[in-house]
Amino acid sequence: MPLLRYLAAPALLAIGLSAWAQESDPVQQTDPVQQTDPVQETDPVQQTDPDPVSEPDSVSDPDPDMASDPVAEELSDIELLSEDDIAKLAGERVLQFAGVTVPPGTRTHFQLRSSEDFLTGEITTWGEVLHGAEPGPVLCLTAGIHGDELNGIEIVRRVLENTDVKRLRGVLVGVPIVNAFGFVNQSRYLPDRRDLNRYFPGRVTGSMASRIAWELWSNVIVHCTHLIDLHTGSQNRTNLPQIRGDINVEAVKDMARAFDAPLVIHNPGVGGTLRSAATRRGIPAILYEAGETLRFQADEIERGALGIRNVMGALGMRRGRAANLGAQQVYTRTRWLRADRGGILHLKLKLGDTVKAGERIGEISDPLRRTRAEFFSSHEGWVIGLSLLPMVTPGMAVVHLGVSGRMFDATQDPADIEEEMDPDRPE
Repeated sequence: MPLLRYLAAPALLAIGLSAWAQESDPVQQTDPVQQTDPVQETDPVQQTDPDPVSEPDSVSDPDPDMASDPVAEELSDIELLSEDDIAKLAGERVLQFAGVTVPPGTRTHFQLRSSEDFLTGEITTWGEVLHGAEPGPVLCLTAGIHGDELNGIEIVRRVLENTDVKRLRGVLVGVPIVNAFGFVNQSRYLPDRRDLNRYFPGRVTGSMASRIAWELWSNVIVHCTHLIDLHTGSQNRTNLPQIRGDINVEAVKDMARAFDAPLVIHNPGVGGTLRSAATRRGIPAILYEAGETLRFQADEIERGALGIRNVMGALGMRRGRAANLGAQQVYTRTRWLRADRGGILHLKLKLGDTVKAGERIGEISDPLRRTRAEFFSSHEGWVIGLSLLPMVTPGMAVVHLGVSGRMFDATQDPADIEEEMDPDRPE
């Protein structure tokens, strides 16, 4: 029996989350911020890291295989699709995904062979294709590339379940759990500790990550005209609902606008990520990131499902009025506030708060000696991400700020785009 037949399982239908209504109808890293301490302590709360790229926040040991198998050697060349190629994909009436033919007006499941376990048992994951009666765009939804990020899995399930193939124009493809290993083990990573979202498009031979990436890429992604990849914050972090994408690409900008998330971060994507590989091929791709790992969060799931519905409407795949999810801001610069001492962190912030430069946002205490150091923000900005751990060590990323925002249609010089992301776990 395949591992992930959960797609049809009634348990997910009873999670208690509301389904949407009326179906009928970039980025580069900058130096981390500097904190000043008004009480002139010799050990300030915040410091500047001279080389953020070379010093990730993860405390895990490095993978000994990485030195002999770098990501750069894992990536296949990406063939750029022309506008005519995209139009041809949108007009296809005979579709095949992973060897399964999907006639117009039908929906069917397909399997992707992820790998084998130690007992030579096949590890598979499932996808579903809804082929509308009328030709149109081929929109792909992916989730679970990081196996502990669960909100996206439920979003894909919900979108597929609540889409009527008889009223669908075009094709909707969903792969809710790309990383079967990570999902079973409740882990971001594959068993060899590689991050799958650094190996796209992958290749037939190479590491486990590269082979799994190629299985998805060659059987699904190459047949699509648009892509939405779904994520959450990484372990022990939470993110404000946000869209990431290369807004300099007009079709990506249109998708981000249509999704209507409150925050858009202009970010072309780290090399090897699914969305950056897709965009390089000419497939407009955005990433929706919201909430935290190992949780089903009702608001983030509902917003994500409605956002996808909005994109489908903008692409002409469905009829009906778009849901208004609020004002949008595009951020081109972000900063992480980092602790400069170990101890217990007491933050006085929540997602969506705004802070001023020099504002006291918390303190770090010593649980034994009862000493405290105040924690100040060095920049004015919007809180778009937070650490959920009260325990901190020097250099730990604690608060992610959007520090330079603009209205959606404002022009932006690409050289003026700077986002500081955690180099070990950006998305």
